[in-house]
Amino acid sequence: MHVSALFDEPNLIADSGLLPLVALAERVGLPDLAATVRIEAADNSGGARAPAKLMSLLRAMGRAFGGIRAPSTLGTFLRSFTHGNNRQLHRVHRDFLARLAAPAGAVTGNV
Repeated sequence: MHVSALFDEPNLIADSGLLPLVALAERVGLPDLAATVRIEAADNSGGARAPAKLMSLLRAMGRAFGGIRAPSTLGTFLRSFTHGNNRQLHRVHRDFLARLAAPAGAVTGNV
């Protein structure tokens, strides 16, 4: 017996498992946290619209979300990072995890 699968639906998104992840990230304010990252580039191409570029790295698919940046723009953005920017991203990561954990602490009583 031969079994095969055909994915011919034009609206099917291969990475649809990211949809809930991105929705959660947006709900707890990751774009607002990302706005605190300041990238200084000589021509400002690397540092412009940092929140959209950071979310683009998370989203990784242009058809499902608005505000996606081109891969070459993301490469310029990532090459613009300094040690200080890495520390800013670490702070964003720490604050994001705290925001994710806050609802769980409220449910379990561990605040």
